[in-house]
Amino acid sequence: MLECDTPCELVRQFLTNLERRQRNLGKRKSKLDGYREKLQKGEVLKEEQKKAVESYDGVVQNISFVQEIVAQTKDLLSNMELVVDKQMSQLEAEHEKYTLSYLSIHMCLERFFASLDIPAVRSAVTKSSSENSLKLLDAVRDILTPPVVDNWPGLSSSALSSVPNFLQARDDLKAVAASTFNLVSGNSVPVPLSNDLEDLRKKHTTYKDVRNMCFRLLSNPLVQQSMGLISDSSTTIVPEPTQVVTDSEINSSIGLSGPAEVTTVPYNEFATISVHSSVTTSDEPVDQVIRPLNSTFNFIQVSNKLVYSSCLPVNEVY
Repeated sequence: MLECDTPCELVRQFLTNLERRQRNLGKRKSKLDGYREKLQKGEVLKEEQKKAVESYDGVVQNISFVQEIVAQTKDLLSNMELVVDKQMSQLEAEHEKYTLSYLSIHMCLERFFASLDIPAVRSAVTKSSSENSLKLLDAVRDILTPPVVDNWPGLSSSALSSVPNFLQARDDLKAVAASTFNLVSGNSVPVPLSNDLEDLRKKHTTYKDVRNMCFRLLSNPLVQQSMGLISDSSTTIVPEPTQVVTDSEINSSIGLSGPAEVTTVPYNEFATISVHSSVTTSDEPVDQVIRPLNSTFNFIQVSNKLVYSSCLPVNEVY
């Protein structure tokens, strides 16, 4: 029996054997029909031919049985192919959903790492976290930077079609791809840090820790402003440091030795300093809410008004 990779192929092979059996029984029945005609004409048959004629009824029954099995097997194969096609469609949809989710996280992190070249962003990261966190991000960015690829196969259609195999054969690209996958997926794989980051290396900092730190920094208003994601707020924002929390630190704090899920450390994203000095007394945001068609509608200012109106007297907010 030949090897089969899928259940459908196994059923097809079984059906092929049944159809071959059906054809052989048909040939045997035709031969027996010839013997029976000779008997009806009064011809003398050999002893073996006479015994063969006696098995005629059994051959006919076998043919009917095999025909029924063949029909049922064809129906089974047809239903299996429909189920397999449906499962393949579901797998393709799930794969597309996973790919889009993966790319969304990748593009978000890629933009954040690219913005580390901006001095304002670097300053915001240092203020929101620490200088070591900025060094860690720079180190991870270097790890994720792919090398320059030379010696390309060529520009012909056949050469271009072999580019994926050409790139997969490069160990340096595979290493960068593996690191990128670990970061985007949030895998608990240690980051290969250099000796100048010995403290973080001793803590067994993982890609999961780095990804969580990136998410916390991206949710920080000061970092968002430095990246141009939100406009400057009228309130004074003092971020609290964003710390890198590793798997080992969480395990030791709860008395476990195995890997644990890294959770977001709760912290106050911003705190207001001197209510009367930090809250603007201008009526411009209120006018923009009342008359949005006559001015630029700013959701950031409106949200700030709503936050402070819940904790201050009306005359102090407006």
